[in-house]
Parts: sequence; C-alpha cells; structure tokens
Amino acid sequence: SFGNVTARKSVWISPSLAMCIAPGLQNPSSSSLNVQVRISNNGIDFSDTNEDWNKTNNYLFIDRPEAFTVKPDVASWDRNTTLTIRGNGMRFVTSCIFGDTNHSYPIIDASTNEVKCTVPAVSKFHPLPAISKAAFRLPILLGLENGIVPTKLEISYTAPIIDAYLAESQPVINSIKPLHGSSSGNEWIQIHGVGFINRKKLTCVFGDLESEDTIFISSSEIVCK
Repeated sequence: SFGNVTARKSVWISPSLAMCIAPGLQNPSSSSLNVQVRISNNGIDFSDTNEDWNKTNNYLFIDRPEAFTVKPDVASWDRNTTLTIRGNGMRFVTSCIFGDTNHSYPIIDASTNEVKCTVPAVSKFHPLPAISKAAFRLPILLGLENGIVPTKLEISYTAPIIDAYLAESQPVINSIKPLHGSSSGNEWIQIHGVGFINRKKLTCVFGDLESEDTIFISSSEIVCK
C-alpha cells in the first residue's frame, strides 16, 4: 500500500523483491506528497508503521512538470549552448532530451520553476539527426527518474552562412605522409584533408617554398612534390 491506498497491482519476483503499480492520489491537495510503502503477504496484515519508520520506504507523489518557455530557442551550430527552461514542477527533472530519447543531457541547475541544461553542437549528436543541412528543429523532452515527459517546446539549429570564396580558399589538412624527407626534395608527399579543389592554382607550400608539382586525387587527397 502507498499510505492508505492499496496498489493497483503487485507482482512477486522473489522472496526479497516485489513490483507494484503506484495508485493515483484520490484527493491531491498539493504538488507533492510523501507516503510510506507497506507490504502485505495476505492482503490483510501489512508491515508495521511507526513514527521512526525507515525513510528508505518513502514514496513521493509529484505533479508532472510543465514546460512553458525555453531561452534561447536557437542553439549554436558549432558549440554547446546552455538553455533555461521555465515552467511548473521542474524540481524533479533530472535531464533534458532533444529529439532522440536514447540520449539525455543532465540538468546543471534546477529549481521549482526552471531548469538549466546544455544542448550540444550539431557535430556532437550521436547519431547525427536525420536533418536538413541548413536548418532543423528538435523537440524538447524532460527526463525524470521514472520516465520521460514531452513538452511543446523545440530547439532550432541554423547552419552559419559561409562565404563561397572563403570556403574554397581555406582547405584543411588532416594528415601528411611521410612526415620527413630528404633536404634535396624531389619526393612525393601524400596529403589528406578537406576542401581540396581540382584547379590550376592548387599548390602545396612547405614553409616558404612552393611544391614543384601538385596532383589532385580527390576533394580529400592530393599529392605534392
């Protein structure tokens, strides 16, 4: 029983474990109510109660949290963003969930009326959401110890606008092989990276010295001599 209310259903698992379905409050008078859980083997005789009963047998009935606003409602594309979600009954929220219910992000601050949590940059979602490359929205859900509560809130992502010329003129090198060679030069160097473009001006520079020859393999690989 939960206080004076008998559980809807109880299941025996073993001599030391049972599972019960908690009843709803018959006359809820507040946003939370702490009751003692008692066990009976015959439906008549329940475990004893007294003023010094073991507080580990407490069960706390709480209202489901309601979220009204989120600020900011647009997250950074390339870095983590701290969000403040305001509403009612937020004190028992343990995590924020953005779209994918398999991944949650812990609360970093909580009070009765608001919680704060961090939404990750797009690159830190695992797996990446099935989204448009330019912009997308994810629903916000709230995690509790015993479940997930949906909200009507969303967080938006918008990809930054990149100047086409800058995008072309700034390739990125991820690796070079080999990392050393003869001082006389005349050796082929393999370079892997991002943003290589097959054009006449494609060139490698070693310090202040331009390569004698550069061959385009793909947008992620070139070789230089």
